[in-house]
Amino acid sequence: MSSRAQQTGEHVVNAPSARRVTWRWMGLLLARLLMDAALIDAGVETWLSGSPARLWVAVPIALYVVFSLWALQQGGRLAAPGIVTQTPAAFYLLLGILVGLTQYPADMGIGVVMLKQSMPVILTSTALLVTVLATFRMATPRGLAVWIRLITLALGAYAAAGFALGLMRGTPLPDLLRGHSEWQRVPYWMQGAFLGAAVLTPLAFARELIVSMRVLALGGHLRWMVVFFLGAWITINVL
Repeated sequence: MSSRAQQTGEHVVNAPSARRVTWRWMGLLLARLLMDAALIDAGVETWLSGSPARLWVAVPIALYVVFSLWALQQGGRLAAPGIVTQTPAAFYLLLGILVGLTQYPADMGIGVVMLKQSMPVILTSTALLVTVLATFRMATPRGLAVWIRLITLALGAYAAAGFALGLMRGTPLPDLLRGHSEWQRVPYWMQGAFLGAAVLTPLAFARELIVSMRVLALGGHLRWMVVFFLGAWITINVL
């Protein structure tokens, strides 16, 4: 085979890799589109609700949509690496918005509306999701001792149950973290909601940071650090 043919063959093999459609990419794309739809809904519903914080919610979301469309126009692809094209970009923005709103206690009542749910429900649901993700990242590394894995999963399940029961009872996140979670016979710092938001989430951030420093690479860890850092920040604001 001639050198030109070899070069052509290499081009044929390597070029499609950036645009190859796989089941994994399709799953990531679906997740991205669902998160985008929820985020856009939050912008619209919050604006229509007359929330005093509607500009702080709607404007960042509108800018996110504009930059996402611009990235697509420039040849980017959703669910691919990139600041606004990566799959969890919408989740990052939502967490950032919640961090901003929880700086001011007055905004925790009607700061943002999403999927017809009020701010207290959104805060508790977000804390639940971040706790589940933290448990997953803490309990699944290879080589982890079985007993550590089981303890982490048990604590995660205990924390998730506290948040879930709080959602069912309509208990706001600040109250859940201050001792009004389920099983109130134990101190607040041993209740599920507090352990999930104020212990597991910061520990998960610390783990991602330590591992990334040990391997001298941020790939695969930075996105998790962002999620757990913002989740812990929300907890600090709420407390």
